[in-house]
Amino acid sequence: MSRISETTIPNPPTGGFIDRLLSSPQYGERWGRHWLDLARYADTQGGSVDCPIPAARLYRDYVIDAFTADKPYDEFIREQIAGDLMAAEGPDGRFRERVIATGFLGLSIRNGIFKHYHPELIIEDTIDTIGRSILGLTIRCSRCHDHKVEPISTADYYRLYGIFASSGYPFSGSELPGFSAGESVLLVTPAQWAALPIGHRRGIEGLRATIARTLANHPAQKDLERKRKRLAGDVRRYHQLRGRGDFDVVLRTSIDDQDIRIREEISKLDNSVRKLWYDLKGTERLAGLERAYAMREASARDVHVQVGGDPFDPGPLVRRGVPEILARDQQLEIPAGQSGRLQLARWLTSPDNPLTPRVAVNYIWQFHFGKGIVSTSDDFGLGGNPPPIRNCWTGWPGSSSTTTGLSSTCTG
Repeated sequence: MSRISETTIPNPPTGGFIDRLLSSPQYGERWGRHWLDLARYADTQGGSVDCPIPAARLYRDYVIDAFTADKPYDEFIREQIAGDLMAAEGPDGRFRERVIATGFLGLSIRNGIFKHYHPELIIEDTIDTIGRSILGLTIRCSRCHDHKVEPISTADYYRLYGIFASSGYPFSGSELPGFSAGESVLLVTPAQWAALPIGHRRGIEGLRATIARTLANHPAQKDLERKRKRLAGDVRRYHQLRGRGDFDVVLRTSIDDQDIRIREEISKLDNSVRKLWYDLKGTERLAGLERAYAMREASARDVHVQVGGDPFDPGPLVRRGVPEILARDQQLEIPAGQSGRLQLARWLTSPDNPLTPRVAVNYIWQFHFGKGIVSTSDDFGLGGNPPPIRNCWTGWPGSSSTTTGLSSTCTG
């Protein structure tokens, strides 16, 4: 403060002084904190168990570095939605940061110590975060029913849901013996992999193959999904036959009994894989390799609407895409075999999408002055507060309906 006072009294700050402040590491740390809040960043996975995520720090550092370097906002968003896919296109010098950037999605909340426990809640958190932080919309309200306020249908929600159901999420794992080991992404380009000593490559490939065979052949892996579906069916049948009178007590007993049996089977599988997994990570460390809590592609598929938000009560099949009200009759064209994240990332930052730059400018205004131009910064919809002046965006930064070159240090 004394340096600022000396500079500003009696003269206003010079451009050089302001530029030094904007280019300082402390600027990146302060503004990175704001984005990390929107991205619900934490060093643990959340939920009831809240296991630590050691690699989460890489995403935190990516965000700070992005603000320090004044990375263009459109690029910043695209990397966080589909950085792993952009990394595959090159150049190799951007590979690491782009993969790490997808920690924005990977940090979605987990709800237990098993990797595949309640994926519908993980994806719900992803959709809600993208909706509020990038689009300024409360999309998650459409998971169980058509939105009560906005023109967003349940089918719209599951268009987005399919994109993330076709993506592979990382998992922090549990430190408790007998529970799921972690899963993350190796930060190595094809060229770097080819340059590794052949002994390291063979050791890593051999352990990967052994883990894959163990997972594929273990009865627990094959039976788990069938048992979960049967459990859900038993619960619904009991509810329909007996009504609500003493439903909670009997349901809790049924789930507890089933959970014990399912947990025992998964524990057998995880115990057999855990040592292999630790051997694999040890071999990778010897090779100087690093892992990120990041996203990857999975089996691409469209999904059914989950009636009432129940994953075991499928409704109509919907194609992956974006809400119809925002698509403007130009839905995403997702090639076969792709999740759609890359297409979503491009759409979010395209000139055809005016919400992204306006929401960004509004957050920048809020963090500078304490209140956004639109006071409900995460809700630009009918349920939020309108701007104080009609058509106030005309002539404002972001009114050009593009994120290209949009900067947090100079929005004009």
